Amino acid sequence: MQRTGCFKSINRGARGKHRGGRSAGGDKSNETIDGYAVSYVPRLVKCNKPGCKKCRAPGGGHGPYWYKVYRTAEGKVKTKYYGKKAPAEESTPSPPPQKRVKLSELIAETLKQTDGIVTYYIAGRGTYRPVPEEAFIALEEGAGEEVFREYRITREDLQIAALIVNHDPNYIMLPDTEMIDQYEMLLAFIETIEIDEIYNQLQLAYEKADFFESYFVILAENNLLQGWFKFRDDHYRAVALHWCKKNKIDYYE
Repeated sequence: MQRTGCFKSINRGARGKHRGGRSAGGDKSNETIDGYAVSYVPRLVKCNKPGCKKCRAPGGGHGPYWYKVYRTAEGKVKTKYYGKKAPAEESTPSPPPQKRVKLSELIAETLKQTDGIVTYYIAGRGTYRPVPEEAFIALEEGAGEEVFREYRITREDLQIAALIVNHDPNYIMLPDTEMIDQYEMLLAFIETIEIDEIYNQLQLAYEKADFFESYFVILAENNLLQGWFKFRDDHYRAVALHWCKKNKIDYYE
């Protein structure tokens, strides 16, 4: 069979090792054979049968058929038949679309988390989904009906847990509750107090078993409640902004 050269200008193989070839779509390709850059080239083939209309047409032939073409360091062209269909183009999957989050909603959903419940932001939908930690335990043990009854989870919980375990980029875990632990924040707020007497009172209150009530009594008596609430809200906002930056998600107020 004789090959025509009607496609010879498309996707020439690169000369020598470590030079990029061309994919079927014309993009640069890193594929090699024996270390030599490969290009995919479509060619028409003449069958040389008498009366074949396809071969007799100007520039005609059968196909196109696809070949892998590459040049050695000596400049010799080598060709390997690939097939009638064009090779599939390799593509990198795009990250899921990530809608903008409203900071107040992000903070509210973060605060809703309790022991045993972790909330995930679903990128692309712009929604939040709490997932019980039992779902991950059940996933390890199997999906039998007895497992659902034991852990009081739904099939959807189990399905979402499986997606998360398999690193589905659509599911992004919200800030851990330890980052917004109110007891730690109350202790940190004490360090902002510049009056020694109030500072010492709050330190003593913090060490008591019923510190929460006495702590806020001291704040109220010294007109510090508003300062505490601003400190707390600023901390929530800082945690939310850090989460947005870390996960490359836009936000609005």
